[in-house]
Amino acid sequence: MSQCKCTNVCQHTSATFQATHALLDFSFTETRTGERSVRTFGDVFGLSVRAAGGPAAAESGDLVRFARGVLEVNAARFGTATSSSWLLDSVDVYETVRVATFHIEAPEATRARVANSISFLFDHAGNLIEVDQTLAPID
Repeated sequence: MSQCKCTNVCQHTSATFQATHALLDFSFTETRTGERSVRTFGDVFGLSVRAAGGPAAAESGDLVRFARGVLEVNAARFGTATSSSWLLDSVDVYETVRVATFHIEAPEATRARVANSISFLFDHAGNLIEVDQTLAPID
């Protein structure tokens, strides 16, 4: 469930939330180094904080909320069940981009535990540019 940011009467529906957070138009590459895998969803087109009903000048909290929505809508693509198990690590601000990074670990009961981290790269207008997911076994 996400909180709507509309100022008057909310016009957002579940279908709108799905459409404004679904990764549909992107390039994909996967690089493996030993047991570590990096999956890159690059050249993302059409996803932004503003298009999802957020402010034109997105702050760190807006980026985190939007990224959590992307995690929720695209859970199957990222190999997870829900976005609630993703933990925010940081939001880093650089000269031309901002990066929101999350991580999740497989349940303790799982013998083959896997570290799963994901980073969302945004421009300063809040447009999603790239998503990088790293999967690696935990010793």
